[in-house]
Amino acid sequence: MDPSFKSLNSIWIKNNFSVKEDYLKESSGEVFKEPFDKSTLEKINSWVSEGTNGKIDKMLDDLDEELRMLLINTLYFNDEWQKKYTKDDIQKLIFKAKEEKECDFLVSSEKYYLENDDFKGFKKEYLSGANFIGLMAKEGKIEDKLGLLSREKISEFISKSREDADLTVKIPKFDFEYKGDLKEIFENMGIENIFSNEADFSKISDEKLKVSDIIHKTFISFNETGTEAGAATLIGMEMMSAPAQREMIELVFDRPFLFFIEYDGEILFMGIVNDIK
Repeated sequence: MDPSFKSLNSIWIKNNFSVKEDYLKESSGEVFKEPFDKSTLEKINSWVSEGTNGKIDKMLDDLDEELRMLLINTLYFNDEWQKKYTKDDIQKLIFKAKEEKECDFLVSSEKYYLENDDFKGFKKEYLSGANFIGLMAKEGKIEDKLGLLSREKISEFISKSREDADLTVKIPKFDFEYKGDLKEIFENMGIENIFSNEADFSKISDEKLKVSDIIHKTFISFNETGTEAGAATLIGMEMMSAPAQREMIELVFDRPFLFFIEYDGEILFMGIVNDIK
């Protein structure tokens, strides 16, 4: 498989709804004017499928009649490891989550060790220059540590990787898909105005708009060859209602862990592996 990364954007506008030309000129991606009927639904799902190489083939089941506009982004990543695994690098080990489960682990010697007061992990390189980062919490649950990681802290953490240890990593192969509405997550973060009548999208339209939904769907496949991942995010908008001795280190990812795919300082994908299928 060839190294591949693409990001696509699109704006979908309901017929007879007016969007400011300045906003459209400044926006990247395709612009579609549609009736928001069944044919539009098919076009949206087809556009998302194309943007994710067919891995996300159904983003929406229906279109709410109150919708006036949709902003959609897709990401697709497909790359091989610089340092590949062989069949001899696969071991059966136990992954400890809600239930213990025996599964295939990939075992390798790695170069880049990551550690701070709260996390320990490693970095593994792809052919394209992108990186996979796997992190485990030193203590407690990984979910409880997410608030300690910002974009800046992640970048700083990665930049301070160590190369002075003999590092062995054991990490399970995993595949998962996720679909959810991020509205509640944003509200819990204190970002509430965009969903209410207090929202200000006057740069987009003279009509009063608010965000109705933020739907996110993603998939990832992590194995001995490399990683394939894709994601689609849809924002729906509707009218308002009214040097020393080398240390021997072994990292065994046999419990829930956090991962990132990073390229050129940007986090392309992130997630938590809580279970192995």
